[in-house]
Amino acid sequence: MAQPGQGRWRWLDLRGYPWAVLVAVMAAASVSIAWNSFDLIRMSMETLRFLENGGAMAVMDGGLLTLVAICGQGVVALFSYLLFKGIEVELMQRWRAVSGRPGDLPRD
Repeated sequence: MAQPGQGRWRWLDLRGYPWAVLVAVMAAASVSIAWNSFDLIRMSMETLRFLENGGAMAVMDGGLLTLVAICGQGVVALFSYLLFKGIEVELMQRWRAVSGRPGDLPRD
């Protein structure tokens, strides 16, 4: 199995990207988090209540499909968050490396 930075997995190696690209992807990930998680809990609770009260008729009306779609939105929001945090860690490591000592924040 190829490791990050080699072969088809090289796009996962965040060290190879310029900081401006990482910041742009980080911004897109934060928009994705907000878009996919907005009102997600309320919609899922209403769908569960609809399925509970409607029974088989609610399933036939698409309540189960709606619940699966809401869960998919949650997964997309989770992966967007993980992408955001991964880029944050990479950018912080770069920032600390510029300061000269790992763990120190750069001075103005």
